[in-house]
Amino acid sequence: MAATSEACGGTEHRWRLLTGLAGRVIEVGTGTGRNLAHHLPRVPSVVAVEPEERPRVLAAQAAAAPAARITVVAEHADALPGYEHSHDAAIVSHGSVPDPARTLAEIRRMPPVSVVGAW
Repeated sequence: MAATSEACGGTEHRWRLLTGLAGRVIEVGTGTGRNLAHHLPRVPSVVAVEPEERPRVLAAQAAAAPAARITVVAEHADALPGYEHSHDAAIVSHGSVPDPARTLAEIRRMPPVSVVGAW
């Protein structure tokens, strides 16, 4: 399903969502890490949050590129302890979260300068 999505414009959609990002980024619900390759050099660090083990392992493999400054963590979208004021932008894309309102409240608590998302 992911390959079909990418072939039908998913890659371009990711580029449009991520092109304007700068600074430190937190990505909530990173899944298998398909967005990670799209982070540009002006993004000095990414914390990729993924609670599920199988996609998190794949995201960690995607984050292992030599120039990447990506940390993949096992956290939940509705409880992001320790990330207050530590990021300039937040991304929520193509992920599923159990409670979108609570997730957005958690993201706003940080607070990021910008939020990029598509549910």
